[in-house]
Amino acid sequence: MPQDDQQELFYHVDENNQVIGSVTRGEAHTNPDIIHRSVYLFITNSNNQLLIQQRSFTKDKGPGQWAESVGEHVTYGETYEVAAVRGAREELGLDLQPTYRDQGLFILPSQKEYSYIYQATHESNLTNLDTNEIEQVQWVAFDKLTDFIKIYDCSPGFLQALDRVNLY
Repeated sequence: MPQDDQQELFYHVDENNQVIGSVTRGEAHTNPDIIHRSVYLFITNSNNQLLIQQRSFTKDKGPGQWAESVGEHVTYGETYEVAAVRGAREELGLDLQPTYRDQGLFILPSQKEYSYIYQATHESNLTNLDTNEIEQVQWVAFDKLTDFIKIYDCSPGFLQALDRVNLY
């Protein structure tokens, strides 16, 4: 049973990222005509690796899929960057200063997101994972990402974000 709050408020935006109003998580995730905001955060290290996470099996979208280091919705009233920082803190226990990489409209199987993509670096082990959000994490070498994607079930948003910033 998904634990995500279906009443959580997100921004409702148009294809140019102009705010129309607000929308609940439940509406945003079931109506593919509604566009809401999200962030993708890629965490890399000096060993040319990308941190990826396997989403918890209790998530309402993509349970068990492999995804970006941190993925967050932008809740109503916050900025993209604040959502990225919040997500790293909540999901991984990290205080990071992300760098903007790109943005665009992501068309996913049952939803649309206008997303900003960020990148940050982190070198030490991760010991404070939110197990409600994350099943596990793994560092994957950039030159092994293509093989990883072929073998494992990866979220469509993760794949689109990877392509936009050309990390592999």
